[in-house]
Amino acid sequence: MLTDGLKLMLVGLSMVFIFLAFMILIINGISKILQPIIRRMDAAEAQKKAQSTPIGVVAGAKQEDKALTAAIMTAVYRYRANRRKKNK
Repeated sequence: MLTDGLKLMLVGLSMVFIFLAFMILIINGISKILQPIIRRMDAAEAQKKAQSTPIGVVAGAKQEDKALTAAIMTAVYRYRANRRKKNK
């Protein structure tokens, strides 16, 4: 009776392991399939935002604020560009 319990436990553990391994493979596959689509959507969204809102266009914004906004946006753009190169 003890051996039957051990066999049942091994079968159950094996099924869970196989199921989780299968789920990991599916998630990784879907990620690789959707990655180009997400990149295109991010690029289109960034382009739309850049066209609709020029840098520093705020009523009464100081020149220092405009320069700071430009510096931050440049840093974010460079960070995202470097991250995209590493992910390819």
